[in-house]
Amino acid sequence: MEDENNKFTRTEEFYKNILNSMNDPVFVKDEQHRWVFLNDALCRFLGFGREVLIGKSDYDIFPKEEADVYWEKDNAVFETGKADLNEEAQTIDGERHVISTKKSLYEDSRTGGKYIVGTIRDITDRKKAEGELKNYRDYLMTVLNCLADPVCVKNREHRWVLVNDAFCEISGQKREVLIGKSDYDFFPKKEADTFWEKDDEVFRTGKENINEETITDSKGLTRILLTKKTLCKDPAGNDFIVAIGRDITVRKQLERQLEIRQRMDSLGTLAGGIAHDFNNLLTGIVGYLDILLNINNEGLSEHQKEYIENALISCHRAADLVKQFQTLSKGSISEKSNIDLYEASTEVFGLLEKTTDKLVDKKIDFKPGEFYINVNPSELNQVLLNLGTNAVEAIEKRGIKHGDNIRIRAKEYSITGKDRTGLTEGEYVHIFFEDNGTGMPDTVRRQAFDPLFTTSDKSTQKGLGLGLAMVYNIVTRSFNGSIDIETIEGKGTTFHIYLPKAPPLEQAEPKEVMGVVGGNETVLIVEDEEMVLNLAKEVLKNYGYKVLTALNGRQGLDIFNKNKELIDLVLLDLAMPEMSGQTVLDKMLKINPDVKVIISSGHSQEDSRKGILSKAKSYVSKPYKTTDLAQTVRTVLDL
Repeated sequence: MEDENNKFTRTEEFYKNILNSMNDPVFVKDEQHRWVFLNDALCRFLGFGREVLIGKSDYDIFPKEEADVYWEKDNAVFETGKADLNEEAQTIDGERHVISTKKSLYEDSRTGGKYIVGTIRDITDRKKAEGELKNYRDYLMTVLNCLADPVCVKNREHRWVLVNDAFCEISGQKREVLIGKSDYDFFPKKEADTFWEKDDEVFRTGKENINEETITDSKGLTRILLTKKTLCKDPAGNDFIVAIGRDITVRKQLERQLEIRQRMDSLGTLAGGIAHDFNNLLTGIVGYLDILLNINNEGLSEHQKEYIENALISCHRAADLVKQFQTLSKGSISEKSNIDLYEASTEVFGLLEKTTDKLVDKKIDFKPGEFYINVNPSELNQVLLNLGTNAVEAIEKRGIKHGDNIRIRAKEYSITGKDRTGLTEGEYVHIFFEDNGTGMPDTVRRQAFDPLFTTSDKSTQKGLGLGLAMVYNIVTRSFNGSIDIETIEGKGTTFHIYLPKAPPLEQAEPKEVMGVVGGNETVLIVEDEEMVLNLAKEVLKNYGYKVLTALNGRQGLDIFNKNKELIDLVLLDLAMPEMSGQTVLDKMLKINPDVKVIISSGHSQEDSRKGILSKAKSYVSKPYKTTDLAQTVRTVLDL
């Protein structure tokens, strides 16, 4: 029978063989921190034989600063009995290694001695790879943060696991706040529902998803993002969504403006034709009424004169209406001047105070002389009056109460680069036209500037005019500005209007009004509308002139060519059959470069003096008063 010592020895050798077969270094230290056992792997790792290391401590092998750390960790295990797992730095043969050590306390029941049993794993290569991976991740994150487009990654629970700086900016939250949260933690429920639904579609189908999504940013502004969402798997097979967004808010606004402009152009083509014909009709009516009232008025009673005056007033109102249609015509430009925004606002708000409910307060929140803009005064009056009327109606719609108001305020606005208004660089006045009425739902806001769009009950015949379409056209086309709507349903609406800033206009001295003088010169009238032609002929004959007439451009050019030595002045219409007024003028100038021509047109003076038309000596606007025609003819003849 074997004795116990031989049995133990064979058992100890058995365990030593097991430990020496391990790839990870193993050691045992006594209470004096000396190695009493090391396996072959530790000897290879340290580069010393077992006979050198047995009975030695860390201070015999490693630099003091490293040995101090190992000694302190060993003491903690001896004192507490708790195992210790650490990553430590270790210098071997002058090379720096990173090791993972686990140290546990072993108490020998036979002797009562305490020992530390430790294992070591060299993780230098792993830590280096982790460091390289971290550097690579940091590099990729730096690249992502350089993008102006928001980028995020979501897991299966729709929670963010990565966001770039642009995403943090649009959400108004720091990265550490966003990570682990979802859309419902930061965005309105309606928006979050949409984001969640689109994410689910990508997770379910695995197909890429591209959508336009509305998002409320950290400043409370609504933005439109074009988002691309793609399914991505990590090495472990977990699903993630990578989402990239692009802010297309400005682009969508410009597209909307272009769409409205195209519709306005179509309506403008029709309006321009109507305006031309209507102006000719008004010219005949106004002219003959004017002759009847001021020239051939013998035998008229006072009542009859009053009737004629009232008819003339109606005609002039009709002429103003035609001018509104003309602002829709492509290329129609109105005469402008530098005016004080305060004076124009005071005039309109004074009218609104007289014609609308006085319980609605009308406020102007800037001072006289503070803001000047270059606009047509009557068109600005129309813009403000239209917005004011709409604002009062919006308040009346939900019932007037104490504190209701409409307000106009303004501030300077500079554009130095790309701007959400789409305007060029320069100095502008930003006008805020505000009310606390019913506001508009988003569907109405998007169509508000469309021609002939209305929310009014058609049976009431209210709000069926051109309305905000006219406002939009005047601001963007006539004034070279921009207009947009900010509205909250149930709370009110603000129209943001941007108009070019102008310097104050110096006041001109009033001119003395002189009586109209006639003459005996020869005037050629070229006009295709017979009633207007006969009117002008009769007016000029009454002032003593000799008159030649032509009903179209070609006939007029023939008469001028045959009588060029006799004709002192030509009154020329622009829109005529067979040959346009522009062509007639060009050919007349070739025949006689000194010919005196007055343009007679229903278009604005500025619009009718472009190109070859600038060679004309003057301009008379249809419908005209007989005295205005006579005065213009006399002035040009006296040049």
